[in-house]
Amino acid sequence: MIKKYSPAVNKFATKTVLSSLLGLVIAVLLAACGGGGGGIGVGAAQATVVQGTITGFGSIFVNGVEFSTTSAQVTFNDAPGQVSALQIGQRVSVTGQRNSSTTGTATQITYDPELEGQISAIDVANSRLTVLGQTVEVSGTTVFRNVANFAALAVGNFVEISGRRDSAGLIRAGYVELRNGAPAQLEVRGVVASLDTAARTFVVGAQAVNYANATLQPSTLTLQNGQLVEVNGSLAGGVLNATRVQAEDESIQTAEDNASIEGLVSRIVSSTQFVINGTTVQVGANTRYVNGTVANIAVNTALEVEGSVDANRVLQAATISFEHAAGVRVTADVQAINATARTVTLLGGIVIAVNDQTRIQDKRGNVQPFGFGNLVVGDHLEIAAASINNQLVATRLERVAASTAVELRAPVTSSNAVNFTLLLQGVTVDLTNAQFRDTNDAPLTLSAFLAAATPGTTVDIRGTFDSLVINASRAEFENPDD
Repeated sequence: MIKKYSPAVNKFATKTVLSSLLGLVIAVLLAACGGGGGGIGVGAAQATVVQGTITGFGSIFVNGVEFSTTSAQVTFNDAPGQVSALQIGQRVSVTGQRNSSTTGTATQITYDPELEGQISAIDVANSRLTVLGQTVEVSGTTVFRNVANFAALAVGNFVEISGRRDSAGLIRAGYVELRNGAPAQLEVRGVVASLDTAARTFVVGAQAVNYANATLQPSTLTLQNGQLVEVNGSLAGGVLNATRVQAEDESIQTAEDNASIEGLVSRIVSSTQFVINGTTVQVGANTRYVNGTVANIAVNTALEVEGSVDANRVLQAATISFEHAAGVRVTADVQAINATARTVTLLGGIVIAVNDQTRIQDKRGNVQPFGFGNLVVGDHLEIAAASINNQLVATRLERVAASTAVELRAPVTSSNAVNFTLLLQGVTVDLTNAQFRDTNDAPLTLSAFLAAATPGTTVDIRGTFDSLVINASRAEFENPDD
């Protein structure tokens, strides 16, 4: 059954909870949903709308579909733009035609960031930062531009953020760009709360907004609590003085032969319906599930849904694919490539598969387009991977500058206090000469580290690899990815 929650802060939150009896009814109605069936068979070209994250170029890859962009119009942050300005990790909406299950032709590509503003706080332990009163969380899937990684960011930096908001307003960043100075206008997208029409103020997250001198779009806009808006303006005394407040609607507006949405479940409507990106999704007996079952659907579940949109703007789900957290990270040289299976082997035996949803980027020479076919043995890669059906699948893959340094972040399989070793993903780690840290970066002794490194605990190991063993120079405990 679809799990139904009522979070305390949720712009789409349901106000009721399914009873036990309804749960039994759901189980009966949807028992057939977990097996077989197929997605949409695309024969002749079909009109399509795709909402998701850019995972590659060579045209543009979104939700596993390669779209030709030759004749596409691009809207970049509400202004005309170029395909060349788009980046891997950004969330976009693509309209056009679907020519096959994996190819299409884009006529319109729209990109709007969630945030453009200055970092006011950084929470290292939880990989979070605060921008314009919004909390942003990065993970192994986050793509960074103009900055190496999360650790290289600093309070005061101006950044652009693209990502997905969960039910509590947390932005799960897919893309973080370090900006060279302040943008012309600060920007925040989010839900109106604490609206005071007399004072002409409201808040988005923790950011106070004054809209007394703002242009409303459309001009007939009547603001309401719970409404999704985009606000542009400038900060003064901690208040965002808006120059423009624009109503936003992420939902698919028209009937479509083919549609694909990637995002977080924001609300459970009923036993067979939920909302994602503002669009209601209907599941049925023939809905096919990939890497999960109907029982796994709950508020904040990350999904990709494919189907057709009916006249009531409801997405009839043909296939629902579940996104898994990137719990393993590897930085090392490629030792082998299997072009048929689309896998790479690193660190003596860690095999990682690459698929059409993998965000692939070249940070060594900025080669574009860049894909799996460009990889060669000896390339130094940074990979974030999820464990799906007992196989590691890359969610992010970046080719970086050559180095003898390696890194492996993964759950502990076993430890040996006599030999001072750990086993992670089949790789032996020698801790003899390492420095040790806890999750708050406080120093630990070797014995304390080994005592706490129980099976299933996530650790991050840095060092060198001698073809058999990682000789660790640093070992620290990590909080698993959400």
